[in-house]
Amino acid sequence: MMKEDLVTILIKTAQNYQVDAELVCAIAQCESNIDALAIRYEPGWKYILNAEIFAKKNNITNGTEIHLQAMSYGVMQIMGSVCRELFYQGPLTALISDPALTINLAVKKLKMFLDRYGNEEDAIACWNAGNRKKYVINGLLQYSNQSYVDKVTRVLKDLRSTKIKTKEETKNG
Repeated sequence: MMKEDLVTILIKTAQNYQVDAELVCAIAQCESNIDALAIRYEPGWKYILNAEIFAKKNNITNGTEIHLQAMSYGVMQIMGSVCRELFYQGPLTALISDPALTINLAVKKLKMFLDRYGNEEDAIACWNAGNRKKYVINGLLQYSNQSYVDKVTRVLKDLRSTKIKTKEETKNG
């Protein structure tokens, strides 16, 4: 799928969830360079949800389900276990072949962070680390993943200054 098609899906999904489309696109840009086929195994991931149940449901081994839940998928790099948390029941491998599904789940989770904390920076920190922990570092109160928050915030600022467009908007001028 072409990058502009993915951007269109990102924007429309953001609109459906009433989430800032530029924020969604900034996270996608930082996570995968808006690559629907991006996948990453997180070997230290320990948040596995009902692996045995999902393994049986999807006719795979328990070990395979555990590893699939410990991977991040798609343009926003949503974790497999987070998809399970969001009640996705199907095969996690489908997240690679169905970017709209992956984006929908990711934006749904981002919306949960935004609603919970009411703050973009907290939501960005949570997206990357699952929490918004802050520490005093060099005399400044910073997120534990401040460099990630800063990176997304820089991309977000650039996107807001240029106004991203869907594929249809680009065609229509």
